[in-house]
Amino acid sequence: MFRLPEASILEDPEICRIAQHIVSAAMAPAVSICVATNRSDGWHFRHGTAGQVNTKLGLSVTPHTVFDLASLTKPCVALTAAMLGNSSRISLTRPIWTYLPELEGFPAAQTSIEHLLSHRAGLKPHIDLFTSSQRKVCTNKWAMVNQIARHGNSPDRDAPGSYQEKAVYSDLGYLLAGAVIERHLSLPLDQIVADVLCARLDLPIASSRHWREALPEFSQIVAPTEYVSWRGGIVRGQVHDENAWAFAGYGLAGHAGLFGSARGVAQLGCAVLDSVMGRSSPIDPFSAHYCTAWRNGGTFRAGFDGKSVKNSTAGSRLSASSFGHLGFTGTSLWCDPRQDIVIALLSNRICPTRRNTRLVTARGALHDCLAVAAKSEESPNSR
Repeated sequence: MFRLPEASILEDPEICRIAQHIVSAAMAPAVSICVATNRSDGWHFRHGTAGQVNTKLGLSVTPHTVFDLASLTKPCVALTAAMLGNSSRISLTRPIWTYLPELEGFPAAQTSIEHLLSHRAGLKPHIDLFTSSQRKVCTNKWAMVNQIARHGNSPDRDAPGSYQEKAVYSDLGYLLAGAVIERHLSLPLDQIVADVLCARLDLPIASSRHWREALPEFSQIVAPTEYVSWRGGIVRGQVHDENAWAFAGYGLAGHAGLFGSARGVAQLGCAVLDSVMGRSSPIDPFSAHYCTAWRNGGTFRAGFDGKSVKNSTAGSRLSASSFGHLGFTGTSLWCDPRQDIVIALLSNRICPTRRNTRLVTARGALHDCLAVAAKSEESPNSR
């Protein structure tokens, strides 16, 4: 499925200082950072960590620590879809009712995977697909898909079911896209992403289900997220997003459900940048450009976001051509083609509560510091 982490990775003092500042400023109790810089001899990776993942066991964060990636799942699902489209295993442009015929007649079913992946399907950002009494996984995910098709369209959008010129971020669109892929290939979505993307890139990124199969101690060593009383307390080793948990449990929904390390996320960004820049990469050029190309109607691409003109969470040091994504749990990935750098910052800023927004407001400044560090003199062990 995927290769387990190697024994040790040396950490860089400069990156560690930034990680330690995040913890000491109470932005998050655990953080892992990986900064990658492409030089004449290839990619150089620098790591920094701080905080603890299990205070009862006295486990500190290491470069191998796995975090809930939250919406960093979306680039992985979009790249998987693009790679499937490029190999003619699925159509990115057909109406999704042709894959989910029970949805025919609903406006949302007239959209395509491309509409969904680029946030241009006219869907609401979110509707609750769970109840506060739902401690167990829902057994009828397709009823949830039907609910999105019935009630997911935003009433203030023009021509529901058609391509929307203005992008509006929607988790529902990705949940639908993942359901289409899963139905068409007759496999769980986490297995599809593992086979098509993560195994090809040798990434330590997977669903909770797959991590638990590979590491029996996974629930003890993964970074915890929020305290949620109706889910039994601190959420650890289960996806934090309630809709994803209701829809897929320990598996994968289209918008959330992947767990991984900062190094794995950075390696994903490097592979995309390599392909975009015309270098050898496991990701084919069509898929890389499909997911990162600028589109009309906003900064959202298909799986990635672009850098906004003002007050970008990417900060001021990354170029206007940068692309990346954020995750609600306190994760981020930014790739800069002009400077040939990748920044992956993983944290659990919502532990123990999502009311902690210190990291959210500091993201731009943190990415500025990491962009400067990426271009500074690297440690001798960064390979």
